[in-house]
Amino acid sequence: METGNIIIGIVSFLAVISPFIIMYQKSKKKEKELLKKLKEYAANHDFQIDQWEATGNLMLGLDEVNKVGFCIELIDGKFEIDHVLLNELSFCKVDREKRTVSYHNHPEKVTQSLKLYFYPKQKSDETKYFRLYDEEATKQLNGEIELSEVWESKFRALI
Repeated sequence: METGNIIIGIVSFLAVISPFIIMYQKSKKKEKELLKKLKEYAANHDFQIDQWEATGNLMLGLDEVNKVGFCIELIDGKFEIDHVLLNELSFCKVDREKRTVSYHNHPEKVTQSLKLYFYPKQKSDETKYFRLYDEEATKQLNGEIELSEVWESKFRALI
């Protein structure tokens, strides 16, 4: 009888824990894929990746020597990559657009979009941004707010 309980316990444990293991493995695989593409992009532009951080389909990176910030995002199976030269910027700032929704008759603020804006030293140059979150593309936030705050300070330190 105890052998049956042990088998049931092991099967139950595996049934509960296996989805988390599978999700973790998929996440790590996606992160490796993003990093590989980002390093290829950096190498093609004579840069390197010294620091990086990923959340979901998004990764931010930094070349500390050349003072370059990177963003790569996987959208519909395609990689969208961009970079900014931090020594050509005056500052950067997180822009978090919110909208109000009614939840159980109480107004709640919901993040609609999250962007990291880069403002150039030359006013005639174009302001660039990294899109970190868009409610229409990704329904749920997955650490993008924290990522934006951490990387805003990293980029500002090199501007």
